[in-house]
Amino acid sequence: MGAHQRAREDRERGDLGSARRRLASLVALCGFDRALCREIADISLEMGDPLEAGRWLFLCVSDSSSEPEAILAALDQFVRDCRAEPSVIASRLPAVAKSVPPERLPPAVRERLAELGLPRPRARPARGAAASARDRALHAGCLLAMAALVVCAVAGFGVIIRWFVALFTQGG
Repeated sequence: MGAHQRAREDRERGDLGSARRRLASLVALCGFDRALCREIADISLEMGDPLEAGRWLFLCVSDSSSEPEAILAALDQFVRDCRAEPSVIASRLPAVAKSVPPERLPPAVRERLAELGLPRPRARPARGAAASARDRALHAGCLLAMAALVVCAVAGFGVIIRWFVALFTQGG
């Protein structure tokens, strides 16, 4: 049984805190998913936590005219609680927000980020993506430095061992 199914069961049993934690962990593990962010926000509203709901709604609410009033109120409260200060808002967004490629965000979210003067998240290269020549050179340089360090350590140990042998053979 997957984490999402377990979260649904938690929610049905009334254990909203566990459901929210499971879904937040799922988002952290799997990356940004608009539907999961919305589900976390909905659970937060059920829990009576509009500020937490606003954190997640900031990433997924798209068209203000079609959203229920409670959703818009939670989003507004989140922005007000952050004093509409871009750096505060950015620091309070879920961690997954920092890794979301801009093209995966709904257009309204991109506009909201721009209105607040928040920098758009930069797309990260996918895991296993081809490394640039600069990255390969950096890795080769690090490997070469480590090899030189190992050679120096072995040579240094050799000198120390010879010093101890000379010290004890002269004294006896």
